[in-house]
Amino acid sequence: TTFDNINNIDIDIFDNVRIESHQMKKYSMKEQVALVSKAAIYVTGCGGGAVMATFLPKGSSLLVFYLSNGGVENNQGTGKPARLDWDYFNNMAYTRVHWIPQRKKNTVQEVNVFVLLIQHELEIIRRER
Repeated sequence: TTFDNINNIDIDIFDNVRIESHQMKKYSMKEQVALVSKAAIYVTGCGGGAVMATFLPKGSSLLVFYLSNGGVENNQGTGKPARLDWDYFNNMAYTRVHWIPQRKKNTVQEVNVFVLLIQHELEIIRRER
């Protein structure tokens, strides 16, 4: 999955940044809200787990992976992007939302762009504080 490739990123390039990885299904809803409400950047897949982004603090960033051909309409695959919650997240004016197509395996360039996006978001957050 995309997350497997991203987990291989050398996190030492992010100076003075605490990076946490969680399987939210292991936590109660109250614990999930507590974790997300302290996040500066929240990376998640599209769908049910992404709903916790509702509790992100003002000025945070949301990076949502979606299936580029996983859309469904009337119980039939459409071959179109599966951007569940597209309107909902794009209207959360207190966060910066980025949609990232999920692939089975990302190229080195795609992973590098993901890293640059996170570095860019971190720079915005630092300037705002």
